[in-house]
Order: sequence, then structure tokens, then C-alpha cells
Amino acid sequence: MFAKSIGLSVLLVAGCASLSSAGKGVQLTDNPNEVRTCRELGEVSAPPPYGLPDDWKIKLRNGAAELGGNRVFSNGPPLVGAASGRAYACP
Repeated sequence: MFAKSIGLSVLLVAGCASLSSAGKGVQLTDNPNEVRTCRELGEVSAPPPYGLPDDWKIKLRNGAAELGGNRVFSNGPPLVGAASGRAYACP
């Protein structure tokens, strides 16, 4: 029984997204006013699977960081399929 618990714990942790060091500098917002004065960099997506409920946020933040952004605008969690957003470089 103990071995099954350890195996399940490893499986759950392995399925979770991890925030990159660059992603830690990215803010997620659903307020369009927060990106009004920013430079748009492009679209980012966060395809499933999601190991934890907030994995989509982590994936969007990491994606924005890869484009050189420090903010990502999203309308919220995906209802079906991948979450998406727009990456921005803000002052």
C-alpha cells in the first residue's frame, strides 16, 4: 500500500507545470486596462493536461516569458481545450 501511495505522489507531481525563473517575473491579468500602454508580443497558449487547477496560469506565464514579456492577458481558465492569452512587454 505504501509503494502505491509513493507511486501516485510521483505521478501527480510529474504531471504538474512548474514556473520557470523567467515566468516568475510575469504577471497574469484579466484587466485590459493593465496592458493598454504595453507592447503586444504575441499569443501564448497553455494546452492540457493540467495536473493542478492553476497549471494553465503557470503555462501562460512561462509562454509570455519565452517571448520576452512581463505580463499576460487572459480571459480566464479554459472551459474546453487550451487556455490562451496575449503576451505583453509593459513598462
